[in-house]
Amino acid sequence: MNTWFSPVKYTCYLLLVFSFTLKTGDESIPWSEKPLRWDDFRGKPHPRSNVSALTYSGIKYNFEQNGNRLTMKVVATFDPEHSWVNNDLATEYVLRHEQLHFDISELHARKLRAALKQISPTTSRPNSDAEKLYDKFTKESRKYQDRYDAETGHSGNEINQAAWDKKITMELNEMKAEEDTVVLLIVRGPSRN
Repeated sequence: MNTWFSPVKYTCYLLLVFSFTLKTGDESIPWSEKPLRWDDFRGKPHPRSNVSALTYSGIKYNFEQNGNRLTMKVVATFDPEHSWVNNDLATEYVLRHEQLHFDISELHARKLRAALKQISPTTSRPNSDAEKLYDKFTKESRKYQDRYDAETGHSGNEINQAAWDKKITMELNEMKAEEDTVVLLIVRGPSRN
């Protein structure tokens, strides 16, 4: 089984992007309609940081091939150990901003699932095709996250924050059919990669 994860750290004033491979024992929280709570942010705040919170979320992707069956699982996840909140600055408004970062990860996970379903069953390299799509949608997610923070002023612009809240909710609803995390692809022969 192959696994990739491209988590992204977000905060109301700071954006950091990291990539790494998940290890077993991963305690990440998969996306669900149940919103994040401040007690999900278990990481330690950076001592000299003046930011409210930092969300570490991304898309976990793994696949298994058994003969001509390629089973792919795509999950937006939140890493509680790397996500943190400065309790002096924690408000419900800031929590909603952080939740939308996680929701944006889920939106792009849904877009990835939809694209994976379009891989041609005659492809000779389904794993490679899937990896290229994963790279494409994780990059798109990062750009979207950057745009979200820029347009909302990292939550400082309440009008734009409200507009983004509506926008992401609408986009998630439009992609509701891609909520199932498992994608099954039947290829006409075993992969050569």
